[in-house]
Amino acid sequence: YLYTIRLFLRFCSKRYSMQIDPDEIIVPKWNQQLPKFLTVDEIDKLIAVADLREKAIISLMYSSGLRVGEIASLRKRDILGDTLKVRGKGGRERISFIDARAAALLKEYLASRCDSCPFLFYSKKGGGLGKAMVQRSVKLLAEKAGINKVVTPHVIRHSFATHMAQAGIGSFHLQKLLGHAHVSTTQVYVHLTEVD
Repeated sequence: YLYTIRLFLRFCSKRYSMQIDPDEIIVPKWNQQLPKFLTVDEIDKLIAVADLREKAIISLMYSSGLRVGEIASLRKRDILGDTLKVRGKGGRERISFIDARAAALLKEYLASRCDSCPFLFYSKKGGGLGKAMVQRSVKLLAEKAGINKVVTPHVIRHSFATHMAQAGIGSFHLQKLLGHAHVSTTQVYVHLTEVD
């Protein structure tokens, strides 16, 4: 609104010789809110209180920085050793990495299954796990673990990105891991590590 008023006053001052200087209208800078994230200890608490499937989901989200929709759409065939083939926003494919804990939990989880469902995580109806189901599960686990923060799958993704940035990974590589279309989206994690 302030920009619009300033433009209108510029127009008026040129056309009607007004004595108001449009540049005197100060537009405050927008402070981008830094993402919320969990500590490594809080991630461990989440995994500790979860059942086997939830452990696999949380550890996979945290070790690879996947979005909730990406987790929900994963299929068994997408696991390629210690990597995952992920279909992200806009249909863009990327390769994500799985750490040793997530790989072990995934292996244990898959060994416990005796079904033919192609999805890595499936619902009771036999299809892919819904986003809402994952979000609800994460929220309940946070309450069970006694974490007094708002915890969502996206907060777990932010935790992955923040911890990677704190470990020294560059913006370009982090952008590729997160599947961001533009590196500017990834820059917030670099600024977050500077604040800490």
